[in-house]
Amino acid sequence: MMTVMAGATIAPSLPEMKAAFPGNPAAETLVKLILTIPGLFIAITAPFSGWIIDRFGRIRLLVIALFVYAIAGTSGLYLNTLEEIIAGRALLGIAVGGIMTTAVALIGDYFEGPERLSFLGVQAGVMALSGTLFITIGGTLADISWRHPFLIYALPVITIPLVLIYLKEPPKAELTENKATGPKAKIPKLAWTIYVLSFLGMAVFYICLFYRFSLPPKRPV
Repeated sequence: MMTVMAGATIAPSLPEMKAAFPGNPAAETLVKLILTIPGLFIAITAPFSGWIIDRFGRIRLLVIALFVYAIAGTSGLYLNTLEEIIAGRALLGIAVGGIMTTAVALIGDYFEGPERLSFLGVQAGVMALSGTLFITIGGTLADISWRHPFLIYALPVITIPLVLIYLKEPPKAELTENKATGPKAKIPKLAWTIYVLSFLGMAVFYICLFYRFSLPPKRPV
């Protein structure tokens, strides 16, 4: 859910956000960057998260990433310039990269075979549902103020205690053994196909958002 929230939650508040900074000549461009900059930093930093969790542990990184997510995600509530909010959103992207990498790694650690595939299906369904849910909540909050949708990013305040209580670190010896004895896997062509299609899908999604929020507001008849 946290990965979908990174972009979708504040999308409804972008027009009001641009209007809130009339003195900034680059407001239109900067507001769009606020929406898309997390995705860029997810792509840049997520590959390194896998190395970090193998070296320092999954739960530790997950808790740190959730804490950073809460601080950076809610930055729109208390920062006063678009440049500062963009910096907070970039930090949010780094946190999301850690969260999504750790979540997938833990699924691989906890489940095997059909149970793993079943859980991945549940995860995908929850992500799709949460996208609809949070953009609706974000739109409702944006009617009050453009800052209010940033409140949703405080969700890790509830999540962190649940992680510490219910998730357990996989034994490091077992992970090392699997890595040492397992065959050297090659990325199949199907995985590359899925990657390319996912990339194109997300690119089209953000292009459509750029177009939608570039349109002038409709005037009442």
